Amino acid sequence: MLAETVALVPDVAVVLAIVVILCLRSYLIERTLEVRLLGATILGLVALALWIVFYGEGARILAGGVLIEDSLSRMTQCVVLLASAAALAIGIEGGQRATARDPYVAALVLLAVLGLLIVSSAGDLLVLFLGLQLYALPVYALIAHRENSSKAIAAGLRAALVGTVGSALVLFGIALVIASAGTTLYTELAPLLTDSPGLLLSAGLALLIAGLAFYLALAPFHLWLQPALEAAPWPVVALMVGAAPLALFTALARLVFVAFGDVAALWQPVLAAMGLLSVLAGAIAGFATDRRSHLLAAFATLGAGFGLMALSAGSADGVSAMIAQVALHATALLGFIAFLSLLEKDGGAVERLRDLNGYSEAQMFRAFAALLILFSAAAMPPLAGFLVRFNVVQAMYDSGLIWQSLAGAGAMIVAGATFLRPAWRLYLAADVSDTETRTARLSDLVLVISALVALLSLLSLGGLEAAFEAAGARLER
Repeated sequence: MLAETVALVPDVAVVLAIVVILCLRSYLIERTLEVRLLGATILGLVALALWIVFYGEGARILAGGVLIEDSLSRMTQCVVLLASAAALAIGIEGGQRATARDPYVAALVLLAVLGLLIVSSAGDLLVLFLGLQLYALPVYALIAHRENSSKAIAAGLRAALVGTVGSALVLFGIALVIASAGTTLYTELAPLLTDSPGLLLSAGLALLIAGLAFYLALAPFHLWLQPALEAAPWPVVALMVGAAPLALFTALARLVFVAFGDVAALWQPVLAAMGLLSVLAGAIAGFATDRRSHLLAAFATLGAGFGLMALSAGSADGVSAMIAQVALHATALLGFIAFLSLLEKDGGAVERLRDLNGYSEAQMFRAFAALLILFSAAAMPPLAGFLVRFNVVQAMYDSGLIWQSLAGAGAMIVAGATFLRPAWRLYLAADVSDTETRTARLSDLVLVISALVALLSLLSLGGLEAAFEAAGARLER
């Protein structure tokens, strides 16, 4: 009982924080009090991440198997909490697209974080669906949160409609699994599978993968992300592409490994093909665009594609490579978003990449940090991005996916060109933009931490390789 209580501390703490924020909202009249409350929320998320690091141990099944606590879920929850804290930090100090000063934003972000915590440890299909809804519904509201913005409201409605399709696919998939197997618990599903799982079970798995692909913005289900990022405030953008992907990938990995591990021949080629398509779609879209929101959406789809390719390896090494890839890419996106949030032009947020032209002449240190992030995301050796992408390709090759691994190596080169384009604008563009910059210490902190993470390859990923391998080994049966 005590072990279960310790394992559920982050979830319970987030729920209590939401209740406290909503109760205190009517008394928060002064702006300084609102900022203090948001600062306390950030510190609380960091404290919960430290709690998981120091008090989480072993592997246990909670609540009859509907929740699973192990090294994979703990690592995912730790990253989600830290990334969510960074998302709020990006918006707390103002800026044209930052609305994090409203306590309701903090409550909605915490509700989305609660959903991600549940998703990352779900051992039951119905609990997975509940976690997805707890994450998605606050995000739709946050996208439409900007005052007097018809574009934000339209984007929020569009995201809600697309999210409804994704939720429907997941729900229909669950219904087919129940009709075929009579259970939704992963551990009970696995013994019922045979080499020929049947049409209903195969269709159910396909619908579950497609529904999660909507939430992850994987090609060809990714077109909704760009308008959502264009309208959303900076903290929401950071939450969607920084905090959410690893939790969603953990849910997908647990689903295919634990519940459907004995029929890997069904899902491996699908994940490999969808991952490669996402990488190519993201790379082409990112290289062809000049708009900030298009670029961020392309980066998110591209990074998710590499994570899916790693997962398609169907091995512990593949899961380890997936965790490292998604976590590192999310960190890079958080740093790049923090960098963009510091830039303003004509009294508004930067919307075009050409506004980055020659920025290194005005802010050398910020531009250099952004350059490190972009070089790492482009898989330039010896930065961390190269090592992580190499591990993705190697995991596929070691699993016998020869042609897929060769295609992945080629995709690394194509993707690299996409990330180098904004780096070229920062340093080598002929015309210099008159972009303004603002002071925001927390955004600068997120930018610096992201740049330092890009250098972790010089320390063998900062000693995290063993943790990645242990988390991946939890799913290999």
